[in-house]
Amino acid sequence: MTVQITVIGLGQIGTSIGLALEPQKERILRVGHDRNMDISRQVEKMGAFDKIIHNLHASVEQADIVILAIHEDQIRNTLEQIARDLKEGAVIMDTSTSMIKVGSWMKELLPPDRYFATISPTINPNYMDTLRLGPDEARADLFKKSALVITSPAGMPADAIRLATELAGLLGADAFYADPYEFDGLVASSKVLPLLLSAAFVNATVDQPGWREGRRLAGKYYHHMTSPMMFLPEGESLEKLAMMDRENVVRVINNLMYALMDIRDAVQEEDREKLDSLIKHAKDSQAEWYNQRMGANWEKDQNRSEIPSAGENLSRFFTGGLFKTRDDKK
Repeated sequence: MTVQITVIGLGQIGTSIGLALEPQKERILRVGHDRNMDISRQVEKMGAFDKIIHNLHASVEQADIVILAIHEDQIRNTLEQIARDLKEGAVIMDTSTSMIKVGSWMKELLPPDRYFATISPTINPNYMDTLRLGPDEARADLFKKSALVITSPAGMPADAIRLATELAGLLGADAFYADPYEFDGLVASSKVLPLLLSAAFVNATVDQPGWREGRRLAGKYYHHMTSPMMFLPEGESLEKLAMMDRENVVRVINNLMYALMDIRDAVQEEDREKLDSLIKHAKDSQAEWYNQRMGANWEKDQNRSEIPSAGENLSRFFTGGLFKTRDDKK
């Protein structure tokens, strides 16, 4: 049995999913769709998918799995358009980092007997320095040595989670389950905060009286701090991303302000010992994270025991029971 996986959104993540699934062509039909026709044509030439369908509705009508690899602020509108096109038993997965908000949209908009889970991927540490997010940066091994975080609302059948876990294995990622509320808070600090900090850092410098001369001295450190502003994904609104999880974003901004005030106070009070301690703690903590991230060498996560390991045939989840196709039921 061939399983159709439709990927909507052919940026770096969506196109890489297609490339990573290429070895599974005998049992998976890879269908791609992007609202940008130029991107669709580019990805079609890359051969990342078996078929590119330009009509959104037609792209999902026969899909067993639909993966939404699009910006968070586009998900609701896309769901509204495709909800009635999804066949009974279809599984919707999104790659967003706003699990609570997106989960509420899924519950509201999906018809009965359609299922969903969020699969939020990190990327291969070898590509962490790449800030561009278009299909040009897609790689078949983008998800290797990385984590794919899975979550779903209470009451979702366990097979939906197992299916997401199996897909993670096919992508080369290490899957684990996360509580949606906890995960959204972690995303606020690891994704949204760095972007907002970059914006604040730019504003804190370019609006100062001495910037006209100071800009000539700005070098690699300034570039690294501000480059996220240069490579914000096209069509993604940082404002909307921050507002989707307002409470967590405010909390992590406050944490940042407290950390900055600690450093400010140490400098103002000429407390060299305290300043040295704060800098050493940051340096050691960053080095520890970097080494773990590059080596994918993490402590054992107790929650991972709840998820079955990848390795089973993907088609098994569509042969009887929850994920039986419409034709099979007749």
